[in-house]
Amino acid sequence: MEELGRVEFDVPLNRDETEKLRCLLYPSEFFYPENLGWEDIELFHKIKNKAETMLVEALGLPKPLGYIGFHWADGERERLIRGERCLTEEDISKKRFYIDSLGDHEPSREELLAGISHRFIWKEIWKRETGHMWENYTLLRRTPSEDELEYADCSVYAVRLSDLSTEMIVKLLNQLPAVPESPQGGD
Repeated sequence: MEELGRVEFDVPLNRDETEKLRCLLYPSEFFYPENLGWEDIELFHKIKNKAETMLVEALGLPKPLGYIGFHWADGERERLIRGERCLTEEDISKKRFYIDSLGDHEPSREELLAGISHRFIWKEIWKRETGHMWENYTLLRRTPSEDELEYADCSVYAVRLSDLSTEMIVKLLNQLPAVPESPQGGD
């Protein structure tokens, strides 16, 4: 087997694929292309097939190429997540104040998501050795306790707040203590 060295190539991704990749890259500097096979096998195969096709065409290689090791291009992770942000305590405080100000009325989705629709929140997926699995959403990233980690394994993912239903967002905000005054400092 002969090593060809490093070859960079571009894979055209649609909007949903790019968003999926951003959500996977954001939480960890150590999310490698091989990990993509566990999270989204179709996207992984799209990238792998593009690499194989490109190498066959560009280098005139026969079809079984052997092993191809994937790496993100230099700066690719940073380019894809540039400008991305998580929900902040200030964002949460403002939205909680908005919900509290409505009393018994339901918030409109547009008002609830105004200014924060593209922010990330955290999805924890818990798995036990027995195969039992459950999800937990948190508005702010947290570190699971030792007791929690002894009970089950946890994987943390970034998700867009706008991907959750209005009811789920309100439920998450209502799990927090009541806001005593306006986050802008009382008028």
